[in-house]
Amino acid sequence: MKIVGLLLCLLWIFLANYNIAIFNSLGELLTFKTGILSNAENKLPSEIEFNNTGYNTEIKIDSLGIPHIYGVQPNDNAFGLGYMHAKDRLFQMHMLVNLIKGDMSALYGKDVISYDVFWKGYDLETKANEVYNEIKENNPKLAKYLDAYSDGINFYINNYKETGRLPTEYCLFDIELISWKSEYAFYISWYMSQKLTYFDTHIEQQQMLNNLPRDVQKLLFPSNMDDEHMIVPENNNVKKEIPINLNKIDVVFQNKSSEEHKIQYYDEGKGSNNWALSPSKDRNALLASDPHLFLTFPNPFYEVHMYNSEYNLYGYSIPANPFIVCGHNENISWGINNSEWDLTDKYLLETKGNEYYKVDGEFVKFREKEFTFKIKSESDTIIKIKYSKFGRVNEVGGKYYAQKWYPAEKNYSLETFYKLSYSKNWDDFKEALAY
Repeated sequence: MKIVGLLLCLLWIFLANYNIAIFNSLGELLTFKTGILSNAENKLPSEIEFNNTGYNTEIKIDSLGIPHIYGVQPNDNAFGLGYMHAKDRLFQMHMLVNLIKGDMSALYGKDVISYDVFWKGYDLETKANEVYNEIKENNPKLAKYLDAYSDGINFYINNYKETGRLPTEYCLFDIELISWKSEYAFYISWYMSQKLTYFDTHIEQQQMLNNLPRDVQKLLFPSNMDDEHMIVPENNNVKKEIPINLNKIDVVFQNKSSEEHKIQYYDEGKGSNNWALSPSKDRNALLASDPHLFLTFPNPFYEVHMYNSEYNLYGYSIPANPFIVCGHNENISWGINNSEWDLTDKYLLETKGNEYYKVDGEFVKFREKEFTFKIKSESDTIIKIKYSKFGRVNEVGGKYYAQKWYPAEKNYSLETFYKLSYSKNWDDFKEALAY
């Protein structure tokens, strides 16, 4: 089977890279930038200039399709990045906005309403507006940068509207082309937090712990990380791996009547990682950042170069976010990884009826908020969501649980990437990460 797999891989590499007779290679035909799945508007000239926009922006696209955005001020680059994100990823960005706002049912019908109930219950649209207004007051320079990014997106959208047409994806799903708002830039942080750090398995974990021997509990859920293996030990001595008796764990999880809980052995190939090489090993320091996200189409990242009088940046942005999240300027480089912190807490509430829950020895009334969900081809649906001191409330089997998800609070992480753009040394870097 390994030989068959190898032969199939070699065949795919050949078909993806070499032209056959009069036909282009499969790689050229399927690429998101210029292939048959791209829109005609993706086939851009190598240079783009913007006149009468209020921004001094010029974009040059190299042979790999990577945009190089030149401006006098950072806002000129933000405008250009917004334009390029919209040109290549507008539908992807639009779907993100509708997901976080809890408006997917209006586009796709009642089958997706569970997603809307989850997201709308956190009321992130209101929180994004509040954070944006705070930034306008406390950091007006950043607010203007976000506005410039929004202007670039809307410049592309308005030009498209003037043609009287819609992008292909919008025609297929019969979706309206909406304008972009500056506060939408905060949505991507909540989306990534949910995808990477939202775990709702407390009950299952506790049930498992209640039935495991103490030594196995400590192995699976250590109270501290003192024995974590370092890639490069501080004493420069190779640390021996601590032997783990997997057979012992296997016996604990084995279910003779079912394979459902049989152990799945740890795959050492998975997990985000960063590593650095010091100048003593080469002429320059080298940072490698591997976020280990799933392969998707299109790619979650967007490679770009931005140059202005204040900084020279190169790296990877994420559509809907106007900053380089993995990259470098002329002084420092940075990358991002997910540490999978425990950012959710679940509380079993003692209740009286369905209106009161006990806190600090007394029964208090649930706070309740009513949400209206628009459903495609159907009448609106009104759903009430309960809230407690411990978080939003869900009913499961007649019992009420409060779920606290910490990232659902106000998010200021965009300020980190904004400050990283300007950082010149270690102190600047640490200050940026304080956000």
